[in-house]
Amino acid sequence: MTGMPVMPQLGGMNQIMGIPGMLPNVMSSAAQFHQPAEKNQIKLFVGGLAFSTTENELLTYFQDYGKVENTIVMRDKATGRGRGFGFVLVSFTDEQAAVDAKHRILQVNRQPGHFILEKRVDVKSADDY
Repeated sequence: MTGMPVMPQLGGMNQIMGIPGMLPNVMSSAAQFHQPAEKNQIKLFVGGLAFSTTENELLTYFQDYGKVENTIVMRDKATGRGRGFGFVLVSFTDEQAAVDAKHRILQVNRQPGHFILEKRVDVKSADDY
């Protein structure tokens, strides 16, 4: 349509690329989360995010658990504001390392909890979706 303003793409690979300390092969794509994870990977749902949370903040938090391959914060298409949840794909050296890390991440979720931007978030396995 002509005369309609074009909303800039928020999030995604363009937002992550060029940030100091970011790995150039880390992507932000919803399509990858519709695919089954490899045996050495885990997919995580992260709920309760602050509306201002970025993909970079998810990457920074979860890189302590493994190699973050993909992060995405779901956003309102009209406003670009975060919808309060996102997804993370983390890779490990092998299947057992992925199983162990998933157990550790879910255990931390119970006690003491995961905190991103000083806000407690709810982390669940998204491997079955």
